[in-house]
Amino acid sequence: MPLAVDVLLPLPLAPLRWLAPFGRSAGPVGARLVVPWQGGVRVGLASGLAEVSDARALELKEAIAWLDDGPPLPEATVDWILAEAERTVAPAGLVLAGLGLAGVRAELTHHLRELDASGGPAGPWRALEQTAPEQRTTLREQGLLEERVEISVPTRRVLVPGRELDSSELDGERRRAQRSALARLEELGEVESGAELARETGVGESAVRTLVRKGALRYQERPLPPAEPWPDAAPVPWPVGVTPRPAAEQEDAHCVTGGTRAARLARLLPGLRRDLAEGKSPVVVAPERRWAQEAAGWLAGELPVAVLEADADPRRRIAWDERFAAGPAKVLMGTWPVLAAPLPRPGRLVLLEAGAESHKLRAGSRSWTPLAARGWADAHAVPLLVTDVLAGPETRALAPGPIVELPRPQVRWVLSDLGRTHAWPLGDEAVRVVRQVEARRRQALVLVPRRGFSAALGCRDCGAAVMCPNCDLALRWHARDGRLRCHQCGHDAAPPDVCDSCGGHDLEAQRAAGSEWVLRALEGVAPGLPRFRWDGDVRDDLSALERGEPGVVVGTTAVLRLAPLPVLSLLLVTQVDGALHADDFRAEERVLRTLASLQELAGERRPLGLIQTFAPQHPLLLGFASGAPEALQQVLEAMDDRRRRFGYPPYGRLARVQASARSAGDAWRALETVAARLRAAGASEEEVLGPAPAPVARVRGRALAHLLLRTANEDRRRALLSDATAGSFSGVRLRVDVDPRDIGEVLE
Repeated sequence: MPLAVDVLLPLPLAPLRWLAPFGRSAGPVGARLVVPWQGGVRVGLASGLAEVSDARALELKEAIAWLDDGPPLPEATVDWILAEAERTVAPAGLVLAGLGLAGVRAELTHHLRELDASGGPAGPWRALEQTAPEQRTTLREQGLLEERVEISVPTRRVLVPGRELDSSELDGERRRAQRSALARLEELGEVESGAELARETGVGESAVRTLVRKGALRYQERPLPPAEPWPDAAPVPWPVGVTPRPAAEQEDAHCVTGGTRAARLARLLPGLRRDLAEGKSPVVVAPERRWAQEAAGWLAGELPVAVLEADADPRRRIAWDERFAAGPAKVLMGTWPVLAAPLPRPGRLVLLEAGAESHKLRAGSRSWTPLAARGWADAHAVPLLVTDVLAGPETRALAPGPIVELPRPQVRWVLSDLGRTHAWPLGDEAVRVVRQVEARRRQALVLVPRRGFSAALGCRDCGAAVMCPNCDLALRWHARDGRLRCHQCGHDAAPPDVCDSCGGHDLEAQRAAGSEWVLRALEGVAPGLPRFRWDGDVRDDLSALERGEPGVVVGTTAVLRLAPLPVLSLLLVTQVDGALHADDFRAEERVLRTLASLQELAGERRPLGLIQTFAPQHPLLLGFASGAPEALQQVLEAMDDRRRRFGYPPYGRLARVQASARSAGDAWRALETVAARLRAAGASEEEVLGPAPAPVARVRGRALAHLLLRTANEDRRRALLSDATAGSFSGVRLRVDVDPRDIGEVLE
C-alpha cells in the first residue's frame, strides 16, 4: 500500500498529509522533507507515517524529497510537540515555529525537468523560477515532472584575477599602481572588494577599477566555507560562598528552594554527574538567556556543558546539532528551544527557577514552560527536577517528591509604616537609614515598582490624570525627558498646559513614584552618595559599585538579575501595596517571590532590609519579615489552602479568551458566543467566568473584553475550548491564553 507522511510545517497549522517521495526510502519520524506549498516548496518535519489505500493516495499530493542533512528530531520530541499543541489548544505548527528549529528554515535550491510519456527526460534541468506555477502544478498532477532539491550553500562575492593582460597594457610609470595591485591580488588569490585590494596595496581605488574594466580583475561568487558550531561553555567561578562538593551518596531532590540561584544549582550536581556517567545528556532549561549563560559557566567548571543558542545563524545551528548528536554526553543548557534539541539519550530534565514569569511565552502557543517541561519529561520517560526561589503551590505540584530547603541569605527585615509619615516617596525611616549608608560609605539597593518618574501626571484641582488617546491608561510621566509616554502603545507627548477635565493649570506627578522620582528624592536626602539607575529605560555602569565603592542603585525588578554588591548594607523596597493588593490570585505569591529574590542579593553579608507599606500588619509581610522558616511555611500553606478551595492552579486549570475589536459591542458579542458554545458543550456556570471588560478596556484604539474558563483538569479544558473558539468573528480578533500568568495582560 502507498505510504503517506504527516508533515508538520512551521506555520499555524495542524499536520498535513502528503504521499512519501516516490522511489526513495522513507525517513524516520522527526526527519525533514520538502513538500510542494503554494506554488513553491517548504521544509517540514515528518510527524507520522501511515499506509493509505490506493483511492486515498490519488487524493494526496506527493512530497518532493527527504532532506538527509542533520540529525532527525527524536520521535519522543515530535510526540511532545503534538501533545503540547493539544494542551495549549494551538496548531502544532505554531509550537514547532516557536522552537526555532534551524532545519525547517533552511534555504533551498530547487531544479525541475520535464519527463516524456515514457518517464524519460524531455528537457534539461531548469531553475524553479523558469517554470510558471500553473505549469508546475499541471506537470506534477500528470506525473511528468522530476524535481531536485538541495540545501543552498551561501556564497560570497570576491575579487579574483581575470584575463592575462599584454605587457603593453601595463607598461609605463602611470600604470605602476595597476601593476602593484595586480601582483598583490595574485599573491592573495582573492579579496572581498576592490577597496580592500586598494588598501592592501596602498594604491588608489581608481587603479583597481581600471583593472576591473580591462578584465584583469573580475568578481566571482564563491561558496562560503562550512559553518563552524559555537564552542561549549567556558567555566566561570562559582559565587563566593558556593562550593560544589562531589556528594555522590546525596539523595536526589525533586525540588530545591532557598539559598541562592547558584547554591540551588550546585545541589543538583550529583545527579547530573550520574547521568553523564551513564552516557545520558541531562537537559537544563533556564527562564532567560542570561540565566542560562550564567548557569552554564558555573557548571562548566565541573562538567562538560553545551549551550544551545536559539537565535544563532541556521548554518551554525545545523552544524551544532550534528556535533552534539554525534558527540559524547554533555549537560545541555538553554531556554525554551532547548526542548527541541537532537538528544540521542536524554537524561533528567532540570527546570531552573520554575516560578519565574519569564518562563511564559508571550507569543505563538503562549506555553507555560514548567507545564510543557512536565509533558516533555513524561514523553521522554525522564525525571523532572526543579529549582525555585520559593516553593509555591504550583512549584510543589510540578515536582512532587523530596524538597530540599537551603538556608536563605540573612537579612534583618523591618516593616516601615507609611501611614505614620508624611514624607514621600521615602518615609522617615528610609531617610534615616539611607543617610547612615552615606555616612558609613556603604552601598544600598532600592527596589521601585516602576520606571519613569511616576505612574501619571494629574491635576491638583480635580485629580484627573492625563490619559493616553489610544488606551484606557494614564500616561506615565518621565521627568528626565520631560515627556509623557504610554508603556502599552508607545504614544509619546509633551505635558499639556492645562487639565483636559477642568482647565486647571496645576499639574503634578501623582504619588505612584518611579525610579526617576526616587533618585531625585535620594539626591536631596543623601547628596554625597553616588546614585545609579537600573531599569528598562536606563542601565548605568555599575563597575564602581562592583569594586566596592559607595553608592545606591535604584531600579525595578531588573535589579534582581544583578550579582550581590560587595559592601551592601541596605535593601530598601519603596512600596509593595499596589502589587500586594492587585486583583489576581497570584498577587501575594508574586510579592513574596520578589522579596525572596531581593534577599538573595544580600550575598554573604547581613544587610538591613526595609519594606515601606501602608499594611504593616499584613500576614504575608509579617511572616516574611520574621525570617522564621516556619512562619514563611504558614504563609505558603495559607496560599495553597485558598487555591484548593477556589479551584485555582494547581488544583484546577485556567484559560483566558480575549476579544478585541474596534467596537466594544463586537468584542462583547463574540465572547457571548464563545460562552454560549462552552455552556452548550457542558461547561457549568462555575467554570465559565465572564464575559467581562478587560482590566484595560481599550488598547491601541481597540476595545478589549475577556472571559475565563476554569476547569478541574487539562483534558476537560481542552475538550471545552477546542470547538468553542473555532472559526472567525467578523472584525474581532480572538486570542486564547492557556495557563495565563497575568489576568490583565493584553494578548496582542
